[in-house]
Amino acid sequence: MNNAGDIITGLYFAVVIILSLASVYYSQRLTRLTGTFGAWRLLIVALICISFQEGSIGVIVLANPSQIQTLLQTTPGLEFLLPVLLGVAIPALIFFAMRKLCSLFEAKKTAEIKNPLQN
Repeated sequence: MNNAGDIITGLYFAVVIILSLASVYYSQRLTRLTGTFGAWRLLIVALICISFQEGSIGVIVLANPSQIQTLLQTTPGLEFLLPVLLGVAIPALIFFAMRKLCSLFEAKKTAEIKNPLQN
């Protein structure tokens, strides 16, 4: 595979791993805001597993770039592109959801501190 392909593959895995780890960060913040309970802990463990899975796949792929080139040559474009897009979309959606939840709960907590009698 050429250097551009290696760079794109590396960037893909870096983006997915960063989004997954950022989701873990925001879920930890959310846990501090709302308190810890089973559902949050399971969500954090799931996000850590996703990060580990993507990271290990990234290491395998980057260690064997010829396999990616073979896969690209033997797989039709859409059949290859759809899993790649989903691989980025899922961590991105989880990240934005965690970020939004965190900001909602932070705003609620700030409002409670400013106006404790209204709640």
